[in-house]
Amino acid sequence: MNGKQHFIRYDFKQIMSAFRVVMIHAFLFCCLFPLFSYSQLFSKNATLEDLSFLKESIITYNPGVYRFNPDFDKRADSLIAAVDSDLDIHQYFTNISPIFHQDFAIMRFE
Repeated sequence: MNGKQHFIRYDFKQIMSAFRVVMIHAFLFCCLFPLFSYSQLFSKNATLEDLSFLKESIITYNPGVYRFNPDFDKRADSLIAAVDSDLDIHQYFTNISPIFHQDFAIMRFE
């Protein structure tokens, strides 16, 4: 080495440019990934099984379900009956979430 120290010189502009490229790719991945997660479909039968299980679980483990929502059975049954096709995860969540609300304000299956 002859007493000389070898230092690696980094060009700050190149490092920042590479960092920006990595950050842009990470940002695009985070933004675009959810668009592809909706491709999974839940079959009509699986959805009906899940909703029936959810209804029975709410009745079993929530002792005050009829006190706060006397029409729970009727409304849950109408929500279950409205399932007429396979659903992706977004449709599934949007359409079954009213079962958790007392007033079932957003009951819809499209």
